[in-house]
Amino acid sequence: MIPTNRETCRLNCDSVYGAQVDGAAAGGADPVGQAATCLGRCYATDGVADDCANSCKTVASKAAFPPASDVLDRLGTCIRTCHADKSVLPTNRATCELNCAQNARVAGPAQPAAK
Repeated sequence: MIPTNRETCRLNCDSVYGAQVDGAAAGGADPVGQAATCLGRCYATDGVADDCANSCKTVASKAAFPPASDVLDRLGTCIRTCHADKSVLPTNRATCELNCAQNARVAGPAQPAAK
């Protein structure tokens, strides 16, 4: 297996299976994964991606354990960057999106306001 395929496989396992375990503990939701998928659809088309991206972030922000707004902004920027070069192979773009989502998951959920 070539190194990029091995890394893609590892990222798939970390993202998909790790998200299922974490999502089950958080009530079955993976707002980062859902936002990443939604953002990927927004930036994959030639249209008004900003309105679409804002909708994705709004939905993710209403999750039971939402990512912080700055995390969603960085996720959006990262995924937009994955789609900036239309000549990139789809597998490389998917790996880029997985990396973006994983970075957002590492950042963790939004912290409640201090009282």
